[in-house]
Amino acid sequence: MLNFFKIIIKKLFLYNNKLPVTINFFLTAFILLLLFSNSLARQIDYFNKPQAGIWFGVSTPVYTTYDSVSTALAGGGFVRSNTPMDNMKIGLESSYHYYGSKGPEGVNTLTLVPVYGNLVYRLPLPAKIPLVFQLKAGAGGCWVKIRPDRQDQWDPMGMVGIETSFSAGRLVNIGLRIDYLLIYEQHIKGAQRNGHVVDAGVTLYFNLF
Repeated sequence: MLNFFKIIIKKLFLYNNKLPVTINFFLTAFILLLLFSNSLARQIDYFNKPQAGIWFGVSTPVYTTYDSVSTALAGGGFVRSNTPMDNMKIGLESSYHYYGSKGPEGVNTLTLVPVYGNLVYRLPLPAKIPLVFQLKAGAGGCWVKIRPDRQDQWDPMGMVGIETSFSAGRLVNIGLRIDYLLIYEQHIKGAQRNGHVVDAGVTLYFNLF
């Protein structure tokens, strides 16, 4: 089984051009996470602690946004608090995205700074499984800056995502995330399309208190 995963990793690191960079990144990192956590078990449940964290990875424009700007690096941070439901948390997140143009016409650069709240639901899995899987959904606002138009504004936005992580000790968890962000711009008179991006990254969670 280990040799099987090694072969897959080798293939993925070559990056299949038929898949978006974000998906290639997530699949490769996910397999590495599986290998690293294969001998671990969730003996202590740290999910029910308040958390703060950071992430770093790649952001890929999709749908109509793909035609205007290129894939770029992105990163952000978050804080999460417990709720009365054991498998549910409430969080606040923000991140920074800076995209370059795909061509000489249209947008030169695009900057996105989403700020949003979300609900995080942990899937109820057996304790012998070392990985924790979490589903996310949220909404908020995104600061959008476009060049060369020299325009900047706040637009409403929504997001959905999934995370997986494992405990690396009492204070730290390590994980992966993949998120889809929809920036709603069609509320502006004359706007023809919305913004669509997919983020994938490595996440560090810091268990508080």
